[in-house]
Amino acid sequence: MRHLEHSLEEVAAATSKRLIIVRTNVRTHHFFKSVSWERTHGAALASLGHVLSDTLSQLVIASSYRYDDEHPWGSNWRLDPLWSSGRMTVLHDDATLGRQGKTRQIAGHELVQRHLQVCWSRHSATGNCGECEKCIRMMVTLASLTRLEDFTVFPRSIPLPQLIDALAPLSPHLHPIWARLRQEP
Repeated sequence: MRHLEHSLEEVAAATSKRLIIVRTNVRTHHFFKSVSWERTHGAALASLGHVLSDTLSQLVIASSYRYDDEHPWGSNWRLDPLWSSGRMTVLHDDATLGRQGKTRQIAGHELVQRHLQVCWSRHSATGNCGECEKCIRMMVTLASLTRLEDFTVFPRSIPLPQLIDALAPLSPHLHPIWARLRQEP
């Protein structure tokens, strides 16, 4: 956690933003862990925003999927604004671009190259394990943009083709994402 805090502090300072770190047991709480995080993360983020509504007037939830790729998910462009109140507005970030398009827009930024966090497990000093599906997907995306070598946040002890070969079977909701990744340069 200390490495992640240091990374967040650097990003906040470089972007002139106030850093607020919140620790929570929401993912392990007995009421919450009985339901799928994929279906509930939007509600969890919105509730956190409301807890901080004395400090925040707006919470922006990054889009996971494009407008044309709608399916049940915990955060959605139709649902997220409904979490708003008179004290705080919840916005769903622009879903015009998919993950590859968003990555293309930020891949050239040195701050992103040093601090990008995609992994939820945080099993390495960089914060990204480099072996889970999310890490591998991002590394494939960056490699397709010829930018992977610019990113110091992914371990490089195992070659990318070997990591891809070692992936467990994908969940059905990931099939369209990987199919688009194969099609888009």
